[in-house]
Parts: sequence; structure tokens; C-alpha cells
Amino acid sequence: MRWERFFLEEIFKIRHTKLIQRITSFLIDFEERSGENLDGEDETNFPEKRHIVSRIVITPETFSRSLRKLEATGEIAAEPKLRIINRAVLYELSR
Repeated sequence: MRWERFFLEEIFKIRHTKLIQRITSFLIDFEERSGENLDGEDETNFPEKRHIVSRIVITPETFSRSLRKLEATGEIAAEPKLRIINRAVLYELSR
């Protein structure tokens, strides 16, 4: 029953949230669940981009374009490793 609820929630998120919400929500949730970088000093070891896109159900090209937009506004640094810079703004974008 727990897994059924989990999958229903995931399907709802995919169908009823904007792309930027899915991306930012994933980044914030992953960072919180991994327990890394909460003090702002260490880097979170995010999964490879191909794993992220399969998890949030978007194309790699769309994901890359979205990352570039977030990087241009200073919310993240995408190279050489993905890193959250402005968590407060990402949190607002994810809701």
C-alpha cells in the first residue's frame, strides 16, 4: 500500500507540476535526503544528469537548457559539478 501511494504521488507530480518545479524540487529534496551540504560548506554529490532526467521524466536537452537558465540567474552552478548556490530561491521555485 505504501508503494502504491508513492507511485500515485509521483504520477501526480509529473502531470501537474511545471518543469522548473520538478527540477528544483528534485535538487532540494535530494540534497536534504542525502544530508550533504546543509551547512553550505560541502558539495552534494548529485547523481549523473542522465539519472536525474529519467527520474523527473524530461529529455536531457530540456534539462540542460533549464540548468543553463538557473545558472544564468545565479541559483546553481552546473559545471564542473552541479551545486546549489541560492537555496531560498530554488525552494520558492519548487513550490
